[in-house]
Amino acid sequence: CIIMDRGSDFDLYKKIFEYEDIPLVAYQDEKLTTSYDVFIIKNLAKFIIKIKNNEFDKEFKYYFISLSRSYLYRMSDEEIFKIFKDGSFKQTSLYEKAKKIAYTLDDISCHQFLESILSEFSFYEKCLTYHDIDKTLIRVLNLKQIASSLEDLIYTPYDFASYLEEMI
Repeated sequence: CIIMDRGSDFDLYKKIFEYEDIPLVAYQDEKLTTSYDVFIIKNLAKFIIKIKNNEFDKEFKYYFISLSRSYLYRMSDEEIFKIFKDGSFKQTSLYEKAKKIAYTLDDISCHQFLESILSEFSFYEKCLTYHDIDKTLIRVLNLKQIASSLEDLIYTPYDFASYLEEMI
């Protein structure tokens, strides 16, 4: 067993093992910061805060489009364009669900904020269609632990969203 703290030298080891005909199996830790599901959760958190603050700016549009195209909604570009052309984004399921959470932001903890996002947007059910649920569950569990730890440091849901953005 060879344990490496970074993968920068892995190619060299791989070549040596192949040259010597030594079987090699590699296990690599998943990074929270590069996973699509964590990125979606971060965008949901920021989107909800934009709604709470009545900020319908370019960032709001970016989050709306990102989330609409994700596996949570799978909207086509034509549908998204029509929504913005008609100005009907407030009538979408995405907006309505986010608005529901936005009204509770000042009264909930980081952990409750994350749980609300996961529950309201049927996150677990929808991510089944995207990729390996086991890895997703591990990442979400890690996020829950982070949220609980930040809660102990008196972080608010707003701080949690900023933390996710900085982490990514």
